[in-house]
Amino acid sequence: MSGASSAGSSVQQLLLGASSAVLSELGWSGAGEVEDGTLFAAYTGASGESWVVVADTFADQDLLLVYSLAPEPVAPERREAVAEYLTRANDGLPRACFEIDLETGVVRCRTWLDVEGLDVAALDADGYLLPLVRRVLLANVATFDLFFSGLRAVEAGSSTPTEADAAVQAGPDS
Repeated sequence: MSGASSAGSSVQQLLLGASSAVLSELGWSGAGEVEDGTLFAAYTGASGESWVVVADTFADQDLLLVYSLAPEPVAPERREAVAEYLTRANDGLPRACFEIDLETGVVRCRTWLDVEGLDVAALDADGYLLPLVRRVLLANVATFDLFFSGLRAVEAGSSTPTEADAAVQAGPDS
């Protein structure tokens, strides 16, 4: 993740402003902290787990990337199993994807909003930007929250990637 210059573009500013407004609207603790085109916020999911959510923008791209970051890196000896679990989790996900940095062990869930070619100022003025950003943020945290228990189980070695994915796919009542 690499944000942009602190000056930023007007599209960047609109995307970050909308992201901050959505966080406030949803009652997240604070509206996040902005640093160099990137918004950081804490989130606690329905699972009770907490993590950092990052909304990243770029001056040269009309794009909002949202990441949920696992609280700790995966231990080197568990990275292969977690990578398999995340690959299984990604199969069929329509609005999000998981990734792991095999060097650092950092796990992320990524969603995005590509507004290239759109009049973002008009979308904002007409009231459409907030709902778009809200969908991207909610898809991100809901997906991460859904698969978090499986991630924890595979990290701990208490489930295989196949077992953890099957448990998530079966739902909480099974």
